[in-house]
Amino acid sequence: MKNSFILLLLGFGLLTSGCTTYYFSTVESYHNRLPAAKDGYFSTTKNNIVVTYSFREYGGKVNYEVYNMSNDPVFIDLDKSTLIAEDYAIHQAQSASGPNESAKVYEAIAQNLSSDTTISAVNLLKQFSQSQNKLFVPPNSRTNFSPVSLYDLYNMRLPKQVYNQVRVGEGSIRGIYFTPANTPLMFRTYLTVVNGKDQSETVFEDIFYVSRAYKVTSSHDILMGFVKQRGDTYYFSETNENAKLLGWTIAAVAIVAGAAALSGAEVVEETSY
Repeated sequence: MKNSFILLLLGFGLLTSGCTTYYFSTVESYHNRLPAAKDGYFSTTKNNIVVTYSFREYGGKVNYEVYNMSNDPVFIDLDKSTLIAEDYAIHQAQSASGPNESAKVYEAIAQNLSSDTTISAVNLLKQFSQSQNKLFVPPNSRTNFSPVSLYDLYNMRLPKQVYNQVRVGEGSIRGIYFTPANTPLMFRTYLTVVNGKDQSETVFEDIFYVSRAYKVTSSHDILMGFVKQRGDTYYFSETNENAKLLGWTIAAVAIVAGAAALSGAEVVEETSY
């Protein structure tokens, strides 16, 4: 009985410590200029090049898939590609580069230069830079890259008062629907693809915005299913550390108090002979 009571109190503490909030967002094309497919992915085609956009997974990775259907090799020119959040341009070449890029350059120079080589440090640095800023896509093949996350572009923790009760599936949760006029984030993608034979450029420019936002205290099966199956829904979660600490403190105090209460209530009968 004593052990059962303590386990019950411990379970109460665990319940109060699991204070995790989940934020979900949905992305749409501006005025439906680029209609989404049934699975929430956005595709557009020019000059036998297909670009598919998706915004999914944790933090909303902006994923570009470029499919070269032509018989010519093409290059994605990251120096001429950018994502504009509101009026701020985020260059893809800068986003795709890692924090140790300079170290990689110097390491490459050290490995390739020797006393009998004709390659100069300047030429090697130029070659390395070009390989980093252009993505090669052979004929009839595809590649993809994710230079930035939407979570980094706007704060998903919207003020509590903006949410309403909205229907999702058979139940209702806290959410809000946006229009292009009041969205918390509108962004434009600008992608330049260069033909490897004639050096002609194909530019893909499309506009998107955050159209829905939800806030729940559980992962929510329907919304998490959207994240896994669709290309237009993503999420972010955070744990309230103060509530977690408070929950475990309550659990510890309750266990001590419960044990003391049980000990005090225990009656020891004297054995008489």
